[in-house]
Amino acid sequence: MTLALGLKFLEEGFEFKTVRSTKRRYEAVCVYENCNWRIYATSIGDSEMFQVHKLNDVHICSRTQMHPAHRQATRRVLAHLPLDKTGDISRTIRGCDIVRDIKSRYKIDISYWQAWRAKWRAIFLIEGNPAESFTRLPQYFYNVKLQNPDTVTDITTDVAGRFATCFFALGCAILNRGCDIVRDIKSRYKIDISYWQAWRAKWRAIFLIEGNPAESFTRLPQYFYNVKLRNPDTVTDITTDVAGRFATCFFALGCAIQTFRSGLLRKVLIVDCAHLKGDYLGIMFLAVAMDANNQVVPIAIGVAKSESGESCTYFFQMLRRCIGEMAGLVFMTDRSGPLRQAINTVYPTAHHACCCWHLYMNIKAKDASIEYNKKIFWQTCKAYTRYEFDLHMSALRAAVPGASLLDRVNPNRWSRAHFPGVPYNILSSNYVECMNAHSRFARRGAIVGLMEYFRSFQQEWYSKRRDLAGLLTNPLTPWAELRVQRRAVKSASWIARDIGYGEYEVQDGYRDAIVNYVNKTCTCNKWQLSGLPCGHAIAVAAKHNLTDCSQLAFPYFTVDNLKATYASVIYLVGPPQAWRTPDEPLMTVRPPEMKTKPGAKSKHKRIPSRGEGSRVQRCSRCQQPGHTRNQCTESLPSQRPSEWTRQMDDNLPSQRPSGSRQGEATTTQQTDDEGRRYNFDLNDDLNIDLNY
Repeated sequence: MTLALGLKFLEEGFEFKTVRSTKRRYEAVCVYENCNWRIYATSIGDSEMFQVHKLNDVHICSRTQMHPAHRQATRRVLAHLPLDKTGDISRTIRGCDIVRDIKSRYKIDISYWQAWRAKWRAIFLIEGNPAESFTRLPQYFYNVKLQNPDTVTDITTDVAGRFATCFFALGCAILNRGCDIVRDIKSRYKIDISYWQAWRAKWRAIFLIEGNPAESFTRLPQYFYNVKLRNPDTVTDITTDVAGRFATCFFALGCAIQTFRSGLLRKVLIVDCAHLKGDYLGIMFLAVAMDANNQVVPIAIGVAKSESGESCTYFFQMLRRCIGEMAGLVFMTDRSGPLRQAINTVYPTAHHACCCWHLYMNIKAKDASIEYNKKIFWQTCKAYTRYEFDLHMSALRAAVPGASLLDRVNPNRWSRAHFPGVPYNILSSNYVECMNAHSRFARRGAIVGLMEYFRSFQQEWYSKRRDLAGLLTNPLTPWAELRVQRRAVKSASWIARDIGYGEYEVQDGYRDAIVNYVNKTCTCNKWQLSGLPCGHAIAVAAKHNLTDCSQLAFPYFTVDNLKATYASVIYLVGPPQAWRTPDEPLMTVRPPEMKTKPGAKSKHKRIPSRGEGSRVQRCSRCQQPGHTRNQCTESLPSQRPSEWTRQMDDNLPSQRPSGSRQGEATTTQQTDDEGRRYNFDLNDDLNIDLNY
């Protein structure tokens, strides 16, 4: 009864107080004495339901008489209120968010702790009692295993039957590791096999599925031919050495090429290399772009024997054959020398940006103190104006001595304020690094399997993103809307004044800015460098009562561009038995010649890029590089006193003899166990004169 009335009064903006509340009767009146609102109800039998007998639902008091602290704003009532999440499904409801939402919707001021208790009360109502959850856990595991085969669950209890541990792994997520295969064979066939038998059986199964890695090079031309038949405008190429052995290859789907050439994506290509870890080692080149919702779109993939200047130049030449020469094109890479040389050769007019994350790791390898000053480093990289850049750069040099490494790199390559092009908020190559991590298992198999892997997941991505884009109705994508909304909230109190001819002065309390609506520029540089309206532009829009700021954003972030990006369809190639063979004979490709090197490298450890340093390992005992504490053979002075020194310490008097003054030589005699006498100075106990 109290809950229902509390929700009603919060919605209407009044308050009430309880006159009498028992199991049988409930009576309440308005909190103000002159108001006639009153309710009287009694329970129905032994149930918790109440029947209202008298209700005067007319208030003669004013809502303006309400106190900010509402009487009915308790955690039990607040937990049932539908709060406004401002359209953001990814937002985490915090106590301050609940306080703001209650203030905005119900015009009620509540404390943070009221909001915090209401939040956990709501979680309790949704998820149930945590104590009862342990009782329902076995039933939940049972139903999960019914719906998901091969799922592994386990629960253990102590002697008293109380919960101890539990384990849960979905069958579809369990990787076929060697230990998993050993356990499965033991469970199903009652056979014990070794780990290496399971490991060899796993790669034998991969061999049967993907084929012989050596024969895969021979089937590569036929695979490329069938991909081009099913997907028009696809560009492929294979080169061989003098002996007809594989040297390099290039693969770019036609839909990705046309999307980038038509201007639907930002003019930023992120390029990186990753090592192949199968029987045939090499380098995989990958170029990706970002769509309107800031999602990765693979553009092209290439494979070569090594990351040399010749192979990098070949990849960029093929890339230029696909997308051509574009004004304002930006390449984002790490500090690799061959990549930089190839970009300067093939794209001399393009802008080349350096990955800020790789710079950070290079500085960290030289000076670990940057770990505690990383905020200053990223503020330096992300500064939009040169004044802010100089300010943060001075602070970085003072805090991190190893930041002198940045002086050897032109700031035009890594600083947003100095960069001559438009990077559109892309400051690192981590977008392509995540693709390298995504393909870590495919890079161990055959080359045809690697190419088919990229084609298949691009087909899946295009299909899913096409369906999701069709559900969007707003002009901007969700990613762009979130950033514009954050800037709008920040600029709510800024003041805009008209200058004339489309220019406005905006005061933000920190540094005034001038906005030009005709050229879509701002002196803070945030609008033209990010492509989204800055807070100053939004403040000018609010001055003219323009509620929708989507028209101020660049077309790269619109939903129309997102839908056009994934409008094309990628078709599958089919099994090798269904591949077509052209009338003209295809080129013959032999597998590359691999030289066996002594030793074996780990297949799981990430291979650092060229120019990326590593931390020097030092001994914690002698602080010298090259070995650990367990291997240290340096002799250090012992800190343990000798037996003779301890005997002397025991014989020394604890206090200075009376009558002696500071600075006066005071001596005494002692006799050891063998009868030898020695004199020592009490003022300087290290100057000992032995007399035998």
